[in-house]
Amino acid sequence: MKTEGKSDSVISGAVRSKAPLTTRIIWTILGLFFITMIVSQLYIFLNKNNRTEVAFLYNSDESVPFRGIFVRDERIINIGHSGIIAYSHKDGTKLAKNSQVAQSYNNKRDILLQSRILDIENQIKILTEAENLKNTDNSQIESLSNQIANNHSAFMMQLAKGNYENIVNYKNSFLSLQSKKEIVRGSYTDFNDKITELREEVKSLNSQMSKVPQSVVVSDSGYFVSKVDGYEGKINTENIKNFSKEQLEEIFNNPKLRVNDDVIGKMVDDYKWQLAGILSSNLSRSVYEGANARIRLGSSSKVIDVTVKSVVPCDNDNSIIIFECDQLTDEFLQSRTAQFRLLLNNHSGIRVPRVAVRFNEQGESGVYIKTGVELRFAKINILLTEEDYLIVENTTEQPGFLSLYDLIIVEGTDLYDGKIVEE
Repeated sequence: MKTEGKSDSVISGAVRSKAPLTTRIIWTILGLFFITMIVSQLYIFLNKNNRTEVAFLYNSDESVPFRGIFVRDERIINIGHSGIIAYSHKDGTKLAKNSQVAQSYNNKRDILLQSRILDIENQIKILTEAENLKNTDNSQIESLSNQIANNHSAFMMQLAKGNYENIVNYKNSFLSLQSKKEIVRGSYTDFNDKITELREEVKSLNSQMSKVPQSVVVSDSGYFVSKVDGYEGKINTENIKNFSKEQLEEIFNNPKLRVNDDVIGKMVDDYKWQLAGILSSNLSRSVYEGANARIRLGSSSKVIDVTVKSVVPCDNDNSIIIFECDQLTDEFLQSRTAQFRLLLNNHSGIRVPRVAVRFNEQGESGVYIKTGVELRFAKINILLTEEDYLIVENTTEQPGFLSLYDLIIVEGTDLYDGKIVEE
């Protein structure tokens, strides 16, 4: 009996000794589980903070802003009498010698009457020309119908875009095509009745004019400009090379002088013009006499090619640079001075946020990109560094380098090659 009691006590002790061990194991497992959960959630949180950006192609110009003075060989146009002016041409139109540039009217009502007269006379001309197709083969009907449809489509497109400037031209074109179609089809043999009616209307309108308009004719050929600033004849392509820095700055500060009341415009002798500006002498390596350059007017996206005509130092830091251009457009005729940008270098490549750039163990610059669920280090060749971004070489399809449309990791922590991230 004693032996059995001893045995029971041994068993009981063994059970008691095992209980704390089991408890410790359970608590250890639970602890590992919670640690795993915390690490997992932290991992997911960090990977969600991996902000990305698509690698797109980008163009950037290194440019220098400057104020420029338009230099042209110009002659003013005087009317020699009083009146209200109605111009016959748009700015920039090339006119031959003895061409009518404008008409002088007694009052605004006469201008409206004259406009209506010209419109009616144009209709008479259209109807008369259509009559010339009388007795011709009606095979032209289909072609005329197609032209009418195309004219209507073009007209509606211009209306939708808000371009109302050429509406009269579309109207006249439609009248011409429709009149020709009616004559060819045989619906009308002539338009005599309508032409007679229109001519009577012209007579009536002429009788209402208070005074016959006087024509303003240019004595020499050139390009017409309606705007004047008082510097016509005072600045030209010959004397601009003798202007000092102070004289140019005076023009910048006073771009318009007083103009006589009888001056209604000017003629520009040649399509070539010059541009004078004051720029830093540090540009001498890329801007020198005879060099080709590119400039942009103000905030316009249009870039024009110019040639450097001369570079003359005006003080220790600056030079007077004169450019020459042979592209004469309306926007270059509207003012005497304007803001420009001299474009030095054009960089085309992939745009990369500056904060995304990192270095590998070999000290090579690059970015981490996301390919599926894995991060990969992609090397880059930097072309241009700006404050917030870089322009890098387009290395698309080069192994180990950044390619267009790669998903760049802009922000993230613990980035390394081969890291698995959440999809």
